This record gives sequence, C-alpha cells and structure tokens, in this order.
Amino acid sequence: MEKSYLVANHLFTFHIEEQSPLWRYIDRAYSPFAAECGDSPLFSITLADEVRGDSSKLIYVDENPEPGFVKIAVYEALQGYYMEFTQYESDSVNGRVYLRDDGRAEVSLHGEFILQWMTFTNIAQVCYFIRTSTLDTLMVHASAIYYKGRGYLFLGKSGTGKSTHSRMWLEGIPGAELMNDDHPILRVQGDGTPIAYGSPWSGKTHCYRNIQAPVGAIVRIRQDKVNSIRRLRPVESYGSLMSSCSGFPIEERFSEGKGNTLQRVIAGAPCWELGCLPNVDAALVCSEAVVNN
Repeated sequence: MEKSYLVANHLFTFHIEEQSPLWRYIDRAYSPFAAECGDSPLFSITLADEVRGDSSKLIYVDENPEPGFVKIAVYEALQGYYMEFTQYESDSVNGRVYLRDDGRAEVSLHGEFILQWMTFTNIAQVCYFIRTSTLDTLMVHASAIYYKGRGYLFLGKSGTGKSTHSRMWLEGIPGAELMNDDHPILRVQGDGTPIAYGSPWSGKTHCYRNIQAPVGAIVRIRQDKVNSIRRLRPVESYGSLMSSCSGFPIEERFSEGKGNTLQRVIAGAPCWELGCLPNVDAALVCSEAVVNN
C-alpha cells in the first residue's frame, strides 16, 4: 500500500504492506497531512525485511542522553547514507535505513512492536530534515501556539517547561490553540516570511494538526523566580534557534543550508527570552510583549 503526505508543502510517501499494524499508528498521526500521490516525492520510505549498508565508515553519531530517545549512527554509503537506530540504554538495533541520494529510503524494523513504531516515526523525521535541509526549512524542537492568525514557538531544553508554558496560554488566553507540542516546522517563503506549520511529530501530545501561520515570535523559555521577557539581539537569536533545530552535520551543504535558513528566519521573526514561573501570569507577560510587537 502506498500513501503520501504533505508537511510544510513537502511531499513524501510510505510504501508498506496493507496488513501491517503500523498503519493504525501512522493513520492517527499522519492522516491529517494526507495528500495525492505525486510523481516526485521529496523522499519515500519502503518497509523491507532486512536492510544492510554497503559501507562501514561511521561518519556521525547523534546520541541523546535522555530516556525515551534513540541513538542514531550514520554511515557513509555509496549512494547516500546507511543509519542504525538504537533505543536508549540498549545495544539492540530497532531500525536500519538506507537513504539514497535520490530520496528513496529502505527501512527494516526490529524488536517489540511499540519500539518499531517509535523507530519508524523517528526515521521519517530524520529523512524529512535531511531532505529539507537545503530547502529553506527547519524542524524545530519546540511547542507551538496558534493565536490571532500567527504562530508562536516556545524553545528550551527538555524539562524547561515548553509544554507547560503552552498550556498556560491555553488556560489564560482566550482564542489560543495548540499547534504542535514537539516538532513544528518552519519554512521561509520567497518574500522572506517565515511560516510555522504543524507536523505529524508532536511527542507525547497527540496534536497532529495540518495548520500553518506566519511566525509571530520565537521565544526561548528558561525557569526563573519571576516572570520577565526581553527581545534578543540577532546574534543571540541565531544561537537560541540553532540549538533547537534538528540536523546532522554530515555534509557541508546541509550545514550551510541550515545556517542560511536560520538567518532568514531571524530576519523575518522576532526572537525573545522569557524567564518564567509555571503559571498563567507568565503567559500573560509573554503574550503582551510578543503579540503587540
């Protein structure tokens, strides 16, 4: 069975046997982004019984130290990249990927079914940000709110309170809606306008909304004893956003693409830093500053 999806106007396709139990989970997260199958998707994922790389040269390891995340080893292949996805604190490989330069990806999944699903959607994320890295597109680790026709992104290290702050907006600001709670997408239009998009990748919160809006503000959250907010200078804005954007430094063109897109985003959207408590007043302080500027 073949199904296609459109996220931030980038088309991709899954090829999986119709009877696969994966479709139950895929449909829940990806169906809001369903699209007509096109002739030239940005990438396609085909599920196979076994995938092996044609090279053993390890070029990068993305190792997240937090439980619930995966370690990703990237190897150089003759026609692209071979990757292995390993669960945190485990030597068992749950996913193998051969992503070719033309966007065709063969994937094999291993282990318990729930780990297979988690690995599959992680693989889709990685294929997405690799293939869009030179296309004025960023995948951001953030929680995003839609309010009065604009998107507001809240960044910060895991555990800082991004989701909590979004919840404070939902509780204290009438009309605020959750856009995405883990990985919204930013894409810069030809006229320089950064647009925020919902995505199928929303972490533990099942918020899979096919929604878009011009970016109203990008706000880095830090815990503090009082609620206060300040506008960041361009150099601060660049560092703030860069640390929250997905990407592998495996090719110079990918790093350059990410850097160029970051510059375009901060040129078109104001960036702020919010020191805050986990209360509604923090949302009010934030919204008063970012919505009216």
